[in-house]
Amino acid sequence: MKQKKLLCAFLAATVALGLTACNLGQSGKTQEASYPITVGTANLAQQPDFVVSLSPMLTRTMEDLGLSGRLTGVSSFDQELTADWEDSPAFCGTAQLPDLDAIRGAKPALVLTQTPLAEHDLVKIQQMGAEVLVLSPATSIEGMKENYRQLFLALWGETEGARRSERFNQYLDRKIQNIQTALAQSETETGRTALYLRELPSTGATGGTLEGELLELLGFENAAGSDSGWKISEGLTPDVVFYSNTLSADGVKTAYPNAQLIEVDPLLFEQQSPSLLFQLFRLGHEVYPDSFVITPEEDPEVF
Repeated sequence: MKQKKLLCAFLAATVALGLTACNLGQSGKTQEASYPITVGTANLAQQPDFVVSLSPMLTRTMEDLGLSGRLTGVSSFDQELTADWEDSPAFCGTAQLPDLDAIRGAKPALVLTQTPLAEHDLVKIQQMGAEVLVLSPATSIEGMKENYRQLFLALWGETEGARRSERFNQYLDRKIQNIQTALAQSETETGRTALYLRELPSTGATGGTLEGELLELLGFENAAGSDSGWKISEGLTPDVVFYSNTLSADGVKTAYPNAQLIEVDPLLFEQQSPSLLFQLFRLGHEVYPDSFVITPEEDPEVF
């Protein structure tokens, strides 16, 4: 099968499109912020002006939402991402090894992380007057919505946070509807299977993963849907393989010689950004170019 490549250079522009459509990117304080509020384990007395992110993915999320100005500290893996920022944030280590002195200097009211902190680090950060919000990577679209709901509530309070969460959900639902409409117009064969391959030979999207749900949203059966824990079975024969651009195309073709191969940037899935479903529509265009049509209204470069 002819190999196709998906170029993800549109990601940043697409994010801007999604946020403009949803009016999510305003970084100023809202008059209707409702505090105090408890979000997860974070008890916030007032709107957090200064935020530290200990996760590159959450740093990217804050940037996508137009809120990089609130980040006074980021993870030590964010140096390249923040190189062009007007105000340089402090580099505060990671969730596993937080730099407590750097965090103290960043004076956050809120610390964001994807993985829980060690108890002794959590206590020390709380003693600085900061609250910690853990937003674990979502394993479903509904889980992704919940993560953004918690983030909006923490950043804007109960009233405005709920409004922004609802607008975000409506935005995602519109993108899902776009995909479903395009799929209905395609000449899709029932029972086609697909696989998302992250690493050779056997690491890929299994059942209970966001990536597996996205394959199903595109009209496929997840070839590894009966597997679990990102460990895929041997001998699978998917019709389509979406594979990480970190892998050798020749190696993937050797493993799946009869499949249509489509290269993807794994960050498309891992970042779980607001533009995820817009980018998924572009993946659909790679498989069904006649029905998944990228119109001028949907092209982020036009906006």
